[in-house]
Amino acid sequence: MRPLSTVSAALLGTIAMAPAMADRYERQPGVAVDHYVFNVEFADNSRAIKGETVTTVRFTAGGITRISFDLQSPKADGTGMTVAAVSEEGGGALRFEQTNDRLAIRLARPSTPGDVRVFHIRYAGQPTDGLRFGTSRSGQRGAFTWNWPTLMRDWAPIVDHISSKATSEFIVTAPEPYSVVANGLRVSEVSLGDGRKVTHWRQGVPISPWLNALGVARMQVYHGGAAQGVPLQIWAPAGTRVNVANGFLVARRAINLFGELVGPYPFEKLGQVVAPFGGGGMEHASVIFYGDGGARDGGPPLPPRPARAQRADLPAMSHDGLLSHEIAHQWFGDSVTEATWGDVWLSEGFATYFSDLYTEHFDGRDAFVASLRSERDGALSAERRERIPVIGADDEAAGPHLTQVQYRKGGWVLHMLRQQMTSPAFFKAIRLYYDRHKGGHATTEDLRATMEEVSGQQLGWFFDQWLTRVDSPRLAVTWRYDARARAVRVTATQTQPGDPYRLPIELGLADAVGGALRTSTVTMDRKAQEFTIAAPTRPAELVLDPETRLLADMTLTPR
Repeated sequence: MRPLSTVSAALLGTIAMAPAMADRYERQPGVAVDHYVFNVEFADNSRAIKGETVTTVRFTAGGITRISFDLQSPKADGTGMTVAAVSEEGGGALRFEQTNDRLAIRLARPSTPGDVRVFHIRYAGQPTDGLRFGTSRSGQRGAFTWNWPTLMRDWAPIVDHISSKATSEFIVTAPEPYSVVANGLRVSEVSLGDGRKVTHWRQGVPISPWLNALGVARMQVYHGGAAQGVPLQIWAPAGTRVNVANGFLVARRAINLFGELVGPYPFEKLGQVVAPFGGGGMEHASVIFYGDGGARDGGPPLPPRPARAQRADLPAMSHDGLLSHEIAHQWFGDSVTEATWGDVWLSEGFATYFSDLYTEHFDGRDAFVASLRSERDGALSAERRERIPVIGADDEAAGPHLTQVQYRKGGWVLHMLRQQMTSPAFFKAIRLYYDRHKGGHATTEDLRATMEEVSGQQLGWFFDQWLTRVDSPRLAVTWRYDARARAVRVTATQTQPGDPYRLPIELGLADAVGGALRTSTVTMDRKAQEFTIAAPTRPAELVLDPETRLLADMTLTPR
């Protein structure tokens, strides 16, 4: 997703985690959801829906007498869902209770290990959030999901937790002129002969709840062939300006590049959808949504066109950085999903850095470095503002406290890890990490273990200092030329709070301003250190971190 905007630990080879926050999500040991069928009915000019969710549950323990799903209870403002009936397939009606945004169902008989049962839940109401109704910039009414992080419960009964992965289907009844797009592949589209039609989509790869997606509107649809066998599609509300050629170009390039760097594309298609819920993007599995600045029902009206930023005036899908970021999420976040919200950087940091790698590959080294430098500035600013580390403890019921720390600093951690390991070892480890965890979940510890296995290095110190500390290094460097010793004397001081970081500091010496650099790398592991670099004549210029390898707030002063 892209929005608008210690020593002992090292010796042990583990990461010193932040104090754990209470996990308030109500777990259900012995209960696993394998599959959902979401039957949803829409009416024109209404925000109310009717639904029936058919859920396949597998029991891994015996003696369970009740199960629960997350579902928004009716609210005073008229939103929320009201359950009409619950039944078990092949059985009869079941008793249930809907309170405090949970639907508790009493089973007809206790479970036995290995039981697979199918439950039908009929309900109706007006979504509080998650399924958003609005008007596109081109004036088209529509409904589009934004389920991240725990908003699918606002309109459908589900185990709404990141750790629960299941396959899914959408069977959607809507007015005949409306197109319907969702995860996976379209199975059928059938007219009912009464002004309505039923569209059926099936997602065959298990995904976390927030990655389910649904869009309903009058849409124009473009087909871009296939990339490595993956069908490419673009969907947009009728009349929307779309840079279709660029959308397909970035999709094709990203599937090829990330397929080489990481592994084959993990889903049945790559659909890209222009959705009227604002700006940014949402990386739903196989069907990415991009906001077009349209107006959400109940939100503020669109400002006059001239008042909007120039970026917003470009056709949708014109921005390679946004597109490549969201496409990278198909591997990281969607296929390999963080096991807990505290590890959300495994999604956002990866997507940020792989978007940079896309830039490096297709736009060149200079563009790559420019992006890294901008993200370094953003990371340092974010950690000063937010005062949180990259990984931490997040309330598992509410989702993560997501900031640019996880995006930009997280991306920079991967960039520095690449330098620490060398590029060949780094990408070999990335491919192994992905192969081990694709279709499932991973933790920061899983990533560290794989990186250590491939590199042969103990990296606990690296993960600890960059992921669990709030402040990045603040590095003040001074230098002078010692003509008698024919050397440059460098003094470096770390001024950030706490213990010193272990840092590789790269210095470039040039005989003429702007000339070719002779680079030297020194290792700093104390708060203040002095270094000597041989130089037969006084350099005309000294450059700190010339290759843009270090995340630090740095100053360089001659003396």
